[in-house]
Amino acid sequence: MPSTVLKLFTDNNAKIDQKILEDDTFQIDFEELSSHQAKYLCIITSGHLEKSLQDIGTKYKTDGGISGCAKFLGNMRNPKWCNVLSYLVNIDARLISALDYKVTNKEQIKNHLDMLSTARNNIAHGKTAEITIHDMDGIIQSVDKLIKSIKEIVEHHISEIESSI
Repeated sequence: MPSTVLKLFTDNNAKIDQKILEDDTFQIDFEELSSHQAKYLCIITSGHLEKSLQDIGTKYKTDGGISGCAKFLGNMRNPKWCNVLSYLVNIDARLISALDYKVTNKEQIKNHLDMLSTARNNIAHGKTAEITIHDMDGIIQSVDKLIKSIKEIVEHHISEIESSI
């Protein structure tokens, strides 16, 4: 199953293809198009990560019956590695040790999240974002792996909570 990010990207590419078919005077600068697509991927990947983490926090809060963490769970913004860890600690500090155990390539994921955050902030503030489609491919893989790992950890913790009741 393709990730949500790749589905959004594919849908956007279909719109571009349709525009090209409708306008025979449409000129393509593939380097510029690739740059725009990388930036677009950056924004939707960042949004996807933020929304996924918020959904995971809400699920843990409601299904795990952990109401105490509710006041700490606001909107996840600027998903740098350190911010993701802080967000997880606010959900449940045990998630960090479980994540350390489950994720083997933490340094790569950390670098990808920090690269994603920097590029996203540069795009948002009108600065040059030095990010390529190739960079985004690795970032998307890291984000998908991180989200999947955190979801599995949270589901495991929820099942432990439910079985102890």
